[in-house]
Amino acid sequence: MVIFTLIALTVAAAADVTCEDKSCKEVELLQDQAVNLLQVMPGGLNMHTTLSVRDVARAKQLVPGPAFLAAHGESNGLLNKHLLRITKGHAKPCEHFSLEDLDQVLAAIDLKSHPHLQEIYESNRHPSNEHWKDSRGSEAATLNEDKLSEHPELHAMVKAEKKCYDAAMRFTHSISDADKKELLASHKIPLLPERGAHETEALLKTTLGDAEAGMLVFYANCAACHAGGWNVIAPDKTLDKQALSDNLMLSTPAIERQVTNGKNAMPAFGGRLSDDDIKNVADYVLQQAESRSW
Repeated sequence: MVIFTLIALTVAAAADVTCEDKSCKEVELLQDQAVNLLQVMPGGLNMHTTLSVRDVARAKQLVPGPAFLAAHGESNGLLNKHLLRITKGHAKPCEHFSLEDLDQVLAAIDLKSHPHLQEIYESNRHPSNEHWKDSRGSEAATLNEDKLSEHPELHAMVKAEKKCYDAAMRFTHSISDADKKELLASHKIPLLPERGAHETEALLKTTLGDAEAGMLVFYANCAACHAGGWNVIAPDKTLDKQALSDNLMLSTPAIERQVTNGKNAMPAFGGRLSDDDIKNVADYVLQQAESRSW
């Protein structure tokens, strides 16, 4: 009787979700749940049957909102209030975790993460909202590895902040409510670093020197769309020399204007970055293009 009730509720939930196109992932997900429930044996439910409409809605939501700028410490404070509320106190500051602790928490979160929820979350946010790239596959982290190795304390701090950010965001968006409760019974969740990402970036630039400034600005703010000189939004408008020339962008002033004011899908960074940062990143992009480094 309980199984049939769950089936009815899930099918009803699928009917309640509407979307504008046939590829709507949340509808497919809820329909899959109904099929899974029909196929399940009385001995138990599989791991993907605990998802609810609320789980899907949360995955779609950009917490705390679509205007969220991950590079600013104030946003970290807002997100931490949200984390403290949903974990009911089972969260603690990032600096209270060792790197080993963070690896264990991330491993536990990965085991509970639902790929459909992560896919929904990723598809509903603009790539420019992503500040940190995963250090396990990040080109930026690879480029800075040798330089940061000369500053072990700074290196450890940056790695810890990155892991805390990953853990907090994956916990928030990629795990069902039911699995959150189970996870919190055995683990504490790290809060986001109190230091804003722009502050960490400034610290890195000061430590590593001005020669790396443009690269650091690029990988902190531009690489989500333009890593390797590509363009994930407009594939014909890459950052290689020929494309920049064709688009009348092969000069530092032209690139500065684009970065400052934005255009089409590209957001304006004039209110986010300093004039020096904009000039440094423009110089870096032009240097990479002129030397055909991408």
